[in-house]
Amino acid sequence: MKISDIKKKCFKDMISCMSDTARDADQILDESFNQYYGGGKPRVYKRTFTLPNSKNINGPDISGNSVQLKAGYESSNLEYSTGSFSGEEVFGAVATGTYGVVGDKTFDENALEKIIQAASKNFDRKFK
Repeated sequence: MKISDIKKKCFKDMISCMSDTARDADQILDESFNQYYGGGKPRVYKRTFTLPNSKNINGPDISGNSVQLKAGYESSNLEYSTGSFSGEEVFGAVATGTYGVVGDKTFDENALEKIIQAASKNFDRKFK
């Protein structure tokens, strides 16, 4: 087998692993919203369930000899009708549990860890 053939196969496998990880990340992020909203019912405000709009999965993006995947939450996508807080401020309150926000603030850390584990599993399948 030629080195160029090995490179082509590895690149194809890498794209496959990243696509699988993007699919897994999408499901993991959906589950993380359920984890967050399972943190209790707020007494001060009515939940808008706007947080799921912050889900952001880009990729896999192919550029030259590299493939990139971004998966997570994008605070700039959060908008609230009150106009009192920007998306970044809302996400900060969600992550820290401040301003009376009720929810499991570890939802994003847990999702990130699960996405990393999924990527590792996907790459182990082809490259271990």
